[in-house]
Amino acid sequence: PEKHDIEVCPTIYQEFISGTTHYRVNVFGEKIYPFSIDTTDLDWRLDITSPVSLCKLDKKLEDKIHTLLSSLNLQMGILDFKVSDKNNKAYFFEVNPQGNFLFLEGLTKFELSNEFADFIVNI
Repeated sequence: PEKHDIEVCPTIYQEFISGTTHYRVNVFGEKIYPFSIDTTDLDWRLDITSPVSLCKLDKKLEDKIHTLLSSLNLQMGILDFKVSDKNNKAYFFEVNPQGNFLFLEGLTKFELSNEFADFIVNI
């Protein structure tokens, strides 16, 4: 592409984090439902055959997630992270106030829709 083409296009660039573990973290109120996605692909959404499983995050990361959502005044958020293979840290990419999460139920058989419905009923 021409330099001018890039200059006139609003774009967000994200630092490359090397590693194969991605987290899709679903937060419904106080409850956190993290899923690990293992792939060598840069964008895990392109291949739904990658291994996906419910996982556990450390308390420190969970606390940071709750602090972020609280500061954004969000009761729900779907967050994306990638774990660096260099230092084993989870790097935050984004939070979606109403991100897609039902595909995780289909891939893992974990009844995430029930957890979401419980959250909605009890708001």
